[in-house]
Amino acid sequence: LQISRGNTNMNLRALIDWGLVEKVQRKGERKEYFKAHKDIWLIATNIARERKKRELAPIKAVLQKVKQLEKGANSNDKKGQGLPAEQQEFVNRIEDIAQFASQAETALDMFIGTTQSKWFKTLMKLKN
Repeated sequence: LQISRGNTNMNLRALIDWGLVEKVQRKGERKEYFKAHKDIWLIATNIARERKKRELAPIKAVLQKVKQLEKGANSNDKKGQGLPAEQQEFVNRIEDIAQFASQAETALDMFIGTTQSKWFKTLMKLKN
């Protein structure tokens, strides 16, 4: 492969963290061996679970903080007037992104929590 041992080790550890590869012991061997999962459905659900945890959850947390800051800024408005157009556009965009993130989370949860045949049957029902 012409890559360093350090690079190989780091990438194998990442694959183990994602649940895509597991360490295998061979009797009488001191070397480390690794085995990749062959079930594509297991691989896909592990990837979806990890991406949700590592990407979607932080986005939702940031969006929640932005919404709280916006609410705090609006409560300090003593005049009671509406938001400036630019600020209202920003608030609308944040709400749209938050709604999309919530829908994506629901879809990922459905995908992660189902079996392959059940997922495709549900998907086909939605298509019709």
